[in-house]
Amino acid sequence: MLQNLQSVCLAITLIISLAACEFERTTYIYGKVIDQNQQPVDSIMLMVTGANLSPNTVHLASTYTDANGEYEILLEVPRKYLFLSIYIPYLPDIPNLKGFMKSR
Repeated sequence: MLQNLQSVCLAITLIISLAACEFERTTYIYGKVIDQNQQPVDSIMLMVTGANLSPNTVHLASTYTDANGEYEILLEVPRKYLFLSIYIPYLPDIPNLKGFMKSR
């Protein structure tokens, strides 16, 4: 009897977990980019990627820092992603990179 009850509870837990995985989560990411002298850095691109247990990542969002070095990203993250990475991508030295990236 107890083992049957445990099996039913486990099955219900799995069903609830799988149902919850279908919905998205609203995530608010914010921060500030500073240089080695603790000064804010503007026009820096930041990218957000999502990953699950596989090594593949998916681009979810990107933004630029403002004049104060601050950034904000509000995004819906599908439940299938267990990890988020926020990073500054390496891009070649292009004058007016912000204008270049927006024109693409």
